[in-house]
Amino acid sequence: ALHAVVLDDFKSYSGRVVAEFNSRGIIAIVGPNGAGKSCLVEGICFALGLDLRSMRAQNLKALVNRTGRDDGVACAVSCVFRARSGAGALCVQRRAIAPADGPARSEFRVQGCSCGGLGPGVEHDQLPWPCDQCEVRVAR
Repeated sequence: ALHAVVLDDFKSYSGRVVAEFNSRGIIAIVGPNGAGKSCLVEGICFALGLDLRSMRAQNLKALVNRTGRDDGVACAVSCVFRARSGAGALCVQRRAIAPADGPARSEFRVQGCSCGGLGPGVEHDQLPWPCDQCEVRVAR
């Protein structure tokens, strides 16, 4: 089941935003206009590999939130899935790297660990990257 979505500088979200889904029932995303509901769903779609056109973006650079940052060249979205039994987790992350002076690219990362950490931020470039909770380095 989807346990959490972690957005790092993705679209309208500046910095790291964690949305946790602890319910075993139905989850609804509600809020006023402009609250970020669509961006949250687009983040999930981005992490799972959907096409940019389905996310209201012309290119990868349009996904990076550059608010208040001169070095805003990357964004990342992690989806953390946990087994209903609570044992084991899987983190799927997609990053967009969009330097101002070069071509943009995206990359996928998949990590499995026993604790189910929330995944790395955009600052982790080395593979395998560490779980943010248990520091296990497992990449697939």
